[in-house]
Amino acid sequence: MSAKAHATDAHDDASNPDAGMHLPHGSWWPFLLAISVALLGIGIIATGQSLKLNDPTAPHVLSPVAGGLLALGLVSVVGSLVGWFVQDYHWWNQKLGTGTHIPKAGTLLFISSEIFLFGALFTNFFTFQHLSEGNGLGWPDIQGHFPLLETSGILKVGIFSLFLFASSGTVHMAEHHLKRGNHKAFNNWWLLTIILGVIFLIGQVLEYRSLILEGHTLGTSQFITAFYILTGTHGLHVFAGLVMLTVIQIRGRKGQFTATRHAGPQIASMYWHFVDIVWVFVFAIVYLMNMH
Repeated sequence: MSAKAHATDAHDDASNPDAGMHLPHGSWWPFLLAISVALLGIGIIATGQSLKLNDPTAPHVLSPVAGGLLALGLVSVVGSLVGWFVQDYHWWNQKLGTGTHIPKAGTLLFISSEIFLFGALFTNFFTFQHLSEGNGLGWPDIQGHFPLLETSGILKVGIFSLFLFASSGTVHMAEHHLKRGNHKAFNNWWLLTIILGVIFLIGQVLEYRSLILEGHTLGTSQFITAFYILTGTHGLHVFAGLVMLTVIQIRGRKGQFTATRHAGPQIASMYWHFVDIVWVFVFAIVYLMNMH
């Protein structure tokens, strides 16, 4: 590096104590996490095939291979997340990292790819609807009683949805207080966001449990299949968002974020808002448009 560059860096460090955060870094954890997620996906698919979830009359026995793949995927994902968190935690204290602008750009790029993912899932949902109506089965093509799409069922889902929608407001309030240096208020609003997200996810788990007990499993109808694929994918994104929010909560309690150093909360908030917006479309298209 030239003497002029060193002088510039020295000036930046004097005028901005966070300038060192703009140093580039290389980490293998994101790459390992991507591989782990792919392995977990394979494990989930293998588990579904092993349990024969598309055939309610078949014996649901988990094969050792499928169980092993699922367990290995889960352990790999958790291990990668923990490793990434520990590394980022230490780098933050050492003022290493990527600065504020690079994580924001990366997050926006990632969210753009997620828009294509959910676009494909909505396309899949409407394709199943077209095929079902074309075969004279109607839509939803469900045999028997299905209370989820009745008024009472929609109201239950709507109540849990309100918790998720409210969490967008609480995470915004958390950011608002952090940028003004009120760390206690930031931590409290952020924790409330996590609680609201957990309540929503519990509601979705209870909904799945009720459907399974009623015999509506993956493959029993085209609507149920499309329903599980779309809502399940969104549920996984909510879970991932909760992991992200929890990491930020831990680091916030340790005092790692300030009014000028808040890239982590900012990108977590962006991702959480995206998850909430997606659910608006899911709730409207899957539930309200098929209400009877």
